[in-house]
Amino acid sequence: MMDNNSKRSVRFLTFPELRSRGVPFCRDYVRMLVREGKFPRPVQISAKRIGWIEAEITAWAEARVAERDAA
Repeated sequence: MMDNNSKRSVRFLTFPELRSRGVPFCRDYVRMLVREGKFPRPVQISAKRIGWIEAEITAWAEARVAERDAA
């Protein structure tokens, strides 16, 4: 739990921003991966909009590289 003096900058990514950052999946496949716990869950940022936390997407991508390198 963060104390009240801690500041955390969070940037949300839209689905098109995911694609521009190299996530090569369609919306349906991303939804399936989220359901299976294999992709970061989006955050409801308004009534009609979801977004992914940029740091979580970066960590997910780095984990894919680490898995490849470990093999």
